[in-house]
Amino acid sequence: MFVRVKRVRSGAKTYEYVQVVETRRDKGRVQQHIVANLGRLDLLLETGDLDRVISGLVAHSKTLHLVQRYRGGDVVAESDKVWGPVLVFGRLWEQLEMPRVLAGIVGRKRLGFDFERAIFAIVLQRTLEWLEK
Repeated sequence: MFVRVKRVRSGAKTYEYVQVVETRRDKGRVQQHIVANLGRLDLLLETGDLDRVISGLVAHSKTLHLVQRYRGGDVVAESDKVWGPVLVFGRLWEQLEMPRVLAGIVGRKRLGFDFERAIFAIVLQRTLEWLEK
């Protein structure tokens, strides 16, 4: 599902309507079906109804609800310094072809976990501890 703004021309004026649309496959063809017409965009913005609908939807989303709480000051980030080293380490890991090397070590053995990701996490943790010293 996605939100679409549909423009409708009526005489010299153009109106924008907000729609919730779903894409489905019907007999091998992709078709879009309107799930809901929310109304004219200018009126939704003027009355604040659009913000109320979005806030109501965000309340049911775990990810977006957390972002909203963070922006509201309810959730405080203690630190964000680890992302730089994590991204650099991830790039080096890929350039050194470690996923391929570790896949060769494991071979066809079936483990109950992702061996490469586990080794990545362990080495990353030790690298970050070393950087903090």
